[in-house]
Amino acid sequence: MAWTPVWHQAISGALMKGKLFGKKKTVQFTFESQHTSSAMRFCFSNRNADYPYEIGEMAVLAGGKIYPVTLDGKTAFAIQPGGRTCSDEIAVPVQEKETVEVRIFCRNFILDTNMVEESAARYKGNQVSAEVLPR
Repeated sequence: MAWTPVWHQAISGALMKGKLFGKKKTVQFTFESQHTSSAMRFCFSNRNADYPYEIGEMAVLAGGKIYPVTLDGKTAFAIQPGGRTCSDEIAVPVQEKETVEVRIFCRNFILDTNMVEESAARYKGNQVSAEVLPR
């Protein structure tokens, strides 16, 4: 299957662990799909950190349904330093122009301030499967 990139976002490891940085947060992104598709996968890289980037849980929400994202069949995984990998293929039907939401529960410290997209939001704790996000 040929894959077409439709969205990307940079999240980086925190350089310091002060008040502007946090761990155990859910980061939520939304984007509009430019294609109709029946499957997707997510690619990750950890080129600049010297420690693993730990994902406690991740899901994509489309068409009112939640689809877990896995790596080698596991819902919790780590992207190793210098590593680049792609998730397992996820059967997610998406229509062109449909809004897609991605939620990532980050276990370790991340740099919050590089999330400049208007559609990005952060929540304390694991909110990946929450029906209603906290305010």
